[in-house]
Amino acid sequence: MSWLPQPSQGWGVLAGAVGLLLARSFVCRRPICGRWANHLSALIIGIVLGFFWPFFLTDVRTPLAPQMLFEPIEVRGEVVGLTEVTVLDADSGFQRATFRLSLQQARRPNTESDAGSPGFDQAWSFFPPEIEVHWYGPDALPRSGEVWSMWVKLKPAWGSRNPGAFDYEAWLLQQGIVARGYVRKEGRPERLTTDTTWRSQVAESLAPLMDRAEFGHIYRGLIYGDRSGLSGEDWTLLRETGTIHLMAISGLHIGLMAAIGYGVFAWLWSLAVRVRPYARLAFVPRPLFAALGALMLAGVYAMLAGWAIPTQRAWLMLAAGLAFLFLRRRFQPVSVLALAAFLVVWVAPTSILSQGFWLSFAAVGLIFALMRQPWARNAPKWQQLLLIQAVLTVGLMPLLAVFYQQWVPGSFVANLVAVPFVTLIGLPLLALASLLGTVWESGAIWVLSVSDALWQWLWTFLQWQQHLWQSSVTRPWTLWQALGVYALGFALWRLYRRWRTSQTLGAGWVVSLVLALVVFWSQSPGRPAPGEVTMTVLDVGQAQALVFETANEVVVYDTGAKWGARLDGTKLAISPYLQRQQRKKVDLLLVSHADQDHMGGTASLLAQWPVAEAFSGQPDRLNQRLNHPGAFTACDNDQAWWFSGVRFEVLAPGPNLPEPGNDNDASCVLRVQAGAHSVLVTGDVGKTMEAALVGHGAVLDSDVLVAGHHGSDTSSGQEFLQAVSPQTVVFSSGFANRYDFPKAAVIQRVEASGARWRNTACEGALRFHLTIDGVVAEPGWRQQSKRWYHNACEDYPSISPFVSR
Repeated sequence: MSWLPQPSQGWGVLAGAVGLLLARSFVCRRPICGRWANHLSALIIGIVLGFFWPFFLTDVRTPLAPQMLFEPIEVRGEVVGLTEVTVLDADSGFQRATFRLSLQQARRPNTESDAGSPGFDQAWSFFPPEIEVHWYGPDALPRSGEVWSMWVKLKPAWGSRNPGAFDYEAWLLQQGIVARGYVRKEGRPERLTTDTTWRSQVAESLAPLMDRAEFGHIYRGLIYGDRSGLSGEDWTLLRETGTIHLMAISGLHIGLMAAIGYGVFAWLWSLAVRVRPYARLAFVPRPLFAALGALMLAGVYAMLAGWAIPTQRAWLMLAAGLAFLFLRRRFQPVSVLALAAFLVVWVAPTSILSQGFWLSFAAVGLIFALMRQPWARNAPKWQQLLLIQAVLTVGLMPLLAVFYQQWVPGSFVANLVAVPFVTLIGLPLLALASLLGTVWESGAIWVLSVSDALWQWLWTFLQWQQHLWQSSVTRPWTLWQALGVYALGFALWRLYRRWRTSQTLGAGWVVSLVLALVVFWSQSPGRPAPGEVTMTVLDVGQAQALVFETANEVVVYDTGAKWGARLDGTKLAISPYLQRQQRKKVDLLLVSHADQDHMGGTASLLAQWPVAEAFSGQPDRLNQRLNHPGAFTACDNDQAWWFSGVRFEVLAPGPNLPEPGNDNDASCVLRVQAGAHSVLVTGDVGKTMEAALVGHGAVLDSDVLVAGHHGSDTSSGQEFLQAVSPQTVVFSSGFANRYDFPKAAVIQRVEASGARWRNTACEGALRFHLTIDGVVAEPGWRQQSKRWYHNACEDYPSISPFVSR
């Protein structure tokens, strides 16, 4: 990444800033410089902290060397956080354990180094890198604090790159994870120490109690931050009711613990000052002593919850607010927010990449702004609750439109019930049950039974709200639009406060008009003209998913794979892309065949989007796997559709073609033609079916070919490539996949045919526009949306053969 500023330049900026500060201190004397000198000093300090500090962390941080990736290595490290166990096969009980290791040492096999340097051992004493490890079929479960030795195979922190989709690489950077991998079979993992953290001990001691509770999976998340038990349906319910923040231990939970700590320590102070040995506590003001208790109890709870980024942010914001009490300064909301932001960015600079960072500070800022108004500050508590929730619902809409392209209108009512419930009933009952569990198990079980009954009522209410309200999908907003809305809203409020006259009314109408234009004007995604089509090959790893867009219709070909209960190709890429493009339905769904890597997201697609027609090369098997009889009918080569002047034609299977010899050869082969230009998609068909298509005289010539079977040598035969004669061949494959797709032999055949080839593994989603004038290919989405923290295939020479060219 030579185009980025280098860490060494950060040291230069630091030296220059320090020089300016020294010059200012010697040259400026009041009243010569005045207030502008203070502003200059603040600006210089801001530049130092904002520019130098991230580069300093980059300079001292030691990532894994490229030689440690893509091959088995032996690592030794301490388990960080709780281990998440996922049941992959309900029938056999096959499990996967996922945990994080803070590396102490890594060792490659004893082979000669390229540079001739002796040894391959690497050790860390300071700033050890953290990796995420999957252990399939574990013999034992690693616990937080233990030190383990094991053989693993790692990849860098890598994520799929698709328009409108979640930036997984940014999330990994926020979590401090530099690589991900799985346990290898070279050696059995060995536990070297048995010392565990107190968080792990608390989790283990409460596990039997939580297992007996109906909502134990919720309680684990609220008590010690273990949300692995929540199902996809649970997350959907929380997201669609706007209450997902309840499961992220942050401001609400930290604030409650702080309030309990404040009350308990204030009570202890009142008792202590009456007893002679502790009477000297009277010299410490009661609010100060109570605030110390609030900070301590909130800190203990934050550490119990795993000290995750939202928890850190909430605790630091609390510390910033209490700092004014400790310093005996008047509480100033703007200064508190500034100090909190400084502390958060200082402790975790990557927090600024988190959507929660901006939502949290915006929410607190809105609450401060509201409570500064005398009419709100003096209102009864129940009215304040309504006002705060209303302000948050409306005030956060611009940011929600930027981050998620949606807002939940029912969140106002849902949070009016859920927030007081969790604050006043849910968390106190859980705290009581946890304390009773250490001394009186029967009492703890009874408290949890009461809690279960109450949570069942809340869950029923949220389900009712979910069906009553539907989240509204907005047009894609830019950050500048959101900032413009906030600025105009603030200007309107200031006009109203300053001049409550007829002139203000006119100015208010002007500002309101500008505000409305900003709100309702947004960049609409361009759509193809009639007779033209856009094909997007989404980046779904070692799988396949394509979206064709005409002027008015959408055709989806394959839906990617499924990776557990929470994630599949639709949730990862298809739905975010269709929402970004402001599409409302799917007019035609083609699932090539019933293999997992081509149909994994089909159930989610059918549940989330209206689908007019659905076809597959293996409809019976697919309907059986989906438990949805009649959902799909068979593909046949006499089928064709015209959408907005674009022809979609099935070429295989058919009665005049050989019977498929395997699942792959049963794939639907689709040809899309817009005027004189066309695209061919073959699913997983092999050379046998390719030869049959050539032999039966099917019209195959196309400008773009989506290679069969992700670039396997079983497909893309030489005669077939000659018959298609593509200008570009696209491989839908996973980054550094274990099959080494696309195969070198296939790449050689493609290059020999004179075609250019591109790979979603390295470029991300690929878009092609078939217009009247020709085929226009966009740069890969990884390049279009590249940020300094994103990886690139070019950074890893060992996988250079997979880089598109």
